[in-house]
Amino acid sequence: METVYRFRELTEDDRPGILNIARQLGYAASEQTVSDLVDLVLKKENHQMVIADNGKHLLGYIHLIFNDTNESAVRVDIAGILIPDDFRGKGIGTAFIKEAEKWSRGRDVKSMSIRRNLIRNEAIPFFSHHGFKTDLSGETLTKKLI
Repeated sequence: METVYRFRELTEDDRPGILNIARQLGYAASEQTVSDLVDLVLKKENHQMVIADNGKHLLGYIHLIFNDTNESAVRVDIAGILIPDDFRGKGIGTAFIKEAEKWSRGRDVKSMSIRRNLIRNEAIPFFSHHGFKTDLSGETLTKKLI
């Protein structure tokens, strides 16, 4: 059965859904940490959170940060991409990466990255499949955008 979902921007009402997803995946998230995260994303123009939902429940999210602190390495960092086990393998992650690429290109960014300590080992093949390569330090996966 096909999973029907839509993408939208984060709203204040997403706090419980984000907390639920984080806890499902084993993160030690509290209501306060999720509330702080939502407040940060909503206030900062260099942050974006894309939500996938089916009209009733959150199915996942990706948190992006435009990082321009080093002119030679302006990039978008994927601060988190969380999809519960029940909704993996249904194209949501791939669609999140495409949304991240679109958001990045809209800021004239040439690369995206995610730190290895932020992703589970089983997710490395997913990112590799989407063109991310491990940097020389082995700590970051980076994708060049054309």
